[in-house]
Amino acid sequence: MTWFRYAGLILIVGCVSQNDALTPPLVQNADLLERDVLAVIVADYAHEFSGTLQLLPTNAFRFEDELHAPSLQRLEDSVSSSTDREAISDFRRRNADTELVDIPLRVESRYHWVTARELRQAEDNPYHRSDLSGAVIGLSHVGFSRDYRRALVYTTNNCGALCGAGYFVFLERDATSVWRITGKRLIWIS
Repeated sequence: MTWFRYAGLILIVGCVSQNDALTPPLVQNADLLERDVLAVIVADYAHEFSGTLQLLPTNAFRFEDELHAPSLQRLEDSVSSSTDREAISDFRRRNADTELVDIPLRVESRYHWVTARELRQAEDNPYHRSDLSGAVIGLSHVGFSRDYRRALVYTTNNCGALCGAGYFVFLERDATSVWRITGKRLIWIS
């Protein structure tokens, strides 16, 4: 009797209607995938910078200012694959949210999510900037293609006066579900 219940459940889970053709048959948890993508980005920066990485949620920019909006539009105009366009569209949607990115990451390097209070102190008083010693890495929410195989994230790094850059980074998930950086587009540098 139990065997028939499981067989029926497998048949129900395996069925996908025509309307769901663009959606993966199993629901993906975008927040878990976002954590995995951001962990790849942080690990990449850990090879570049020593010490504790200070992680700064950057979705507060909302990608509508005079620097980011044209850059994102140029990126969208330059991509040819539909999955990259889907990732850009989802990126816009997920970063329009005011919720900050500050999820726990599974990485070997040390990191600290900068709080709004710490950021205000650093902006208001130059003597508090030393509290944000080391590299400050900005991370946006991640945009995904519909099949959750491609991802787009905006990252920044600031390592001191006139030392920093901002990038749009594309990643791809392979058959073993490992995310890899496939391209970086430099947006600004100082």
